[in-house]
Amino acid sequence: MLGKKATEKVIPAEVFALPDEDIELFLGRLWSGDGFIANATLHVPFYATSSLQLADDVQTLLLRLGIPSRIHSKQFRYRGGHRAGYTVHVLGQGSVETFLQRIVPHVISRETQLAHLHQHLHTTDRGRSSKDTIPADVRQWVAEERLKAGLTWNELECRSGLSMKEFYGNGSANKQGFYRDTIARLAEIFHSARLNTVANSDVFWDAVVSIEARGEEDTYDLTVEQDHNFVADGIIVHNSHSAAYALVAFQTAWLKAHHPAAFMAAVMSADMDNTEKVVTLLDDCRQLNLQVLPPDINRSEYQFTVDDQNRIIYGLGAVKGAGEAALSILVEQRNKDGAFKSLADLCKRAGTQKVNRRVLETLIKSGAFDSLGGTRRAMLEYLPEAMRMAEQYNRNQGTGQTDLFGGLFGGGVAESTPEATMPEREEFPEKERLRLEKETLGLYLTGHPLDEYQSEIAGLGSRKKLVDIAEDDSTKYRREPVMLAGLVASVRTQHTDNGKRAFVQLDDNTAYYEAMIFTDTFTQYGNLLEKEACVVLEGTLDTDQRTGKTRLRVEKVHNMQSVRENFLRKLVLRLEEQQVQQGILPALRQRLKPAATAGSFPITIEYFNAQARADLRLGGTWTVPLDDAGVRDLRQLLGKENVSLVF
Repeated sequence: MLGKKATEKVIPAEVFALPDEDIELFLGRLWSGDGFIANATLHVPFYATSSLQLADDVQTLLLRLGIPSRIHSKQFRYRGGHRAGYTVHVLGQGSVETFLQRIVPHVISRETQLAHLHQHLHTTDRGRSSKDTIPADVRQWVAEERLKAGLTWNELECRSGLSMKEFYGNGSANKQGFYRDTIARLAEIFHSARLNTVANSDVFWDAVVSIEARGEEDTYDLTVEQDHNFVADGIIVHNSHSAAYALVAFQTAWLKAHHPAAFMAAVMSADMDNTEKVVTLLDDCRQLNLQVLPPDINRSEYQFTVDDQNRIIYGLGAVKGAGEAALSILVEQRNKDGAFKSLADLCKRAGTQKVNRRVLETLIKSGAFDSLGGTRRAMLEYLPEAMRMAEQYNRNQGTGQTDLFGGLFGGGVAESTPEATMPEREEFPEKERLRLEKETLGLYLTGHPLDEYQSEIAGLGSRKKLVDIAEDDSTKYRREPVMLAGLVASVRTQHTDNGKRAFVQLDDNTAYYEAMIFTDTFTQYGNLLEKEACVVLEGTLDTDQRTGKTRLRVEKVHNMQSVRENFLRKLVLRLEEQQVQQGILPALRQRLKPAATAGSFPITIEYFNAQARADLRLGGTWTVPLDDAGVRDLRQLLGKENVSLVF
């Protein structure tokens, strides 16, 4: 508030997070400056300001303390002229009493005004104040009761002690209503039941005449814990519809508990365009011990489904770039004429004019054609030829001709043999196969690049899954050490006054999480943050006590070689008698290198034969390369299960 013009003043956001007793003190001191409490004729406390935003903020804080108020526009005298301003008036006697109890004790140097307010409340009957102003239309009832009683307006004014100016005719245009005690006094004079009912009702509702748009404005919601209410832009709203939400929550919880596969299939179908959501839902399936089968052109529907063994079958609609129209043709053909027997059979039956090459390549890369026989690499290589033959076949079918390929699709050669013309090719390396899967599904389904490093990741004592951070809104952290392992899904940099910082999105197959890397850390470790690199972020988690949001401060970045070099405690190599007899020792000896420094990590060889088992610990002068290539080579030599990294 300091240093701002009168028209620009606002209450700092931090104030809204203070406890009630501090807000009482704040408003009391605020009222000491530009507030009014009471005088001999006016007994409605108000706060005056030239800032509409400040008036709105004061109204919101009053509401926090259970004090309803109303904002009025005013014209204040200012340096020989006038300036637009606003006053926040406390509404109703009950609110004035609350104001007196909670805010006035913190007001300074307003003893005279305070005495007037006390005197007024002492001489005013309770329960006759206005919670809601009775609409001005009540003047028609007053006029009817006056005529029934045979009184003139002057006689009524003298008898009631009330001014009748606003009851004449239609009154003034700006008159919005009358106080309850005014109408109660008139009801007493006329002995009018209807006026008495209006004066003593809890709420008097206006009829809605019209609803007109006033434009758009940002609003905020504050949930009131335990009561399940919320404050929306200063208005307390009772969440009566929370009962309906509770019913829906109960129904979905029941479905998840008793029919988990069907429930998760439905949820993933609803969100299959949202890859990040599907990643999280797949992790939920793993937690529920639900098996999710990859997309299969001979089993999958457009949406996620469940088979008779309670397994979830991945929906074809979640394959990116395939298109619903093309997929519908394939599913329709399968349902009509049976499962596809081969890639050539599929091309023939689908029609290459309707299902183009791009769609078929996408489905091959996603693994949806794995059941047709052949590797994904072989199918991609064979696809142009299969499409050419299918076009030729369908063209000849249209003209009643046959050709050299007639036997392939229905002539001299049985339908079960077309895949024999597909070249035999080894499958893509695992990393490339997964990359193509990620390209078409938006996620890693049948594996993950991190799988290769499970032993390294499992050994990180303070490691957390990304889903534990991304979806955790309740745990409060205070500089808790943490390690996050993941694949770098994306990196974007931002230039600041201090240099370049980065926003790194990680994927560990449970969720996506974006971490900010400050300039000094990024300068030191930026070379490790390449897309699709597997890294470990080391840092601390801290929860902002004001906003409740948890932030990660990254202090170090490790690649997997760095993880091994910094955290490996022991390397265990297992050898069996049969391997030794086959002459594996010379090959192993070639991979053992002299250590640059003794004692970097011990190497133990576990030897087995039919009669005994022995642990042989090598001297500290021996080591093996800890880069990815070195570890892969060692696992290829001894077998993956025979190389253990102990952290």
